Amino acid sequence: MPSIFRRLLFAGAAGFIATAAVPDIPDAATADPSAFIDDLDAQLQRLVRNTSPEQRFLGFQQLFRTDFDVPGMARFVLGPYWRLASPPQQQEFLSRPSRNQRG
Repeated sequence: MPSIFRRLLFAGAAGFIATAAVPDIPDAATADPSAFIDDLDAQLQRLVRNTSPEQRFLGFQQLFRTDFDVPGMARFVLGPYWRLASPPQQQEFLSRPSRNQRG
């Protein structure tokens, strides 16, 4: 009987840890996905039509950082190495432009 109790206790603890480890989903993510895409498309259309190439690039960067989970993508890209990096290294990785960006 004690081993069943231990298993139940372990399963409960594992479930609690798993749900606590899931990050909060931003309110924007729970909204209608098609509305998100339509809004992003409208913003990009305005950006492309009414700005210079330099302004387009800066505007795109702003939209990208505002509308996408850049820190989450960085954690995904680095995988287990994200946890090994110090907070200053993580911030440096997030602030460093990619090879495809003008820097």
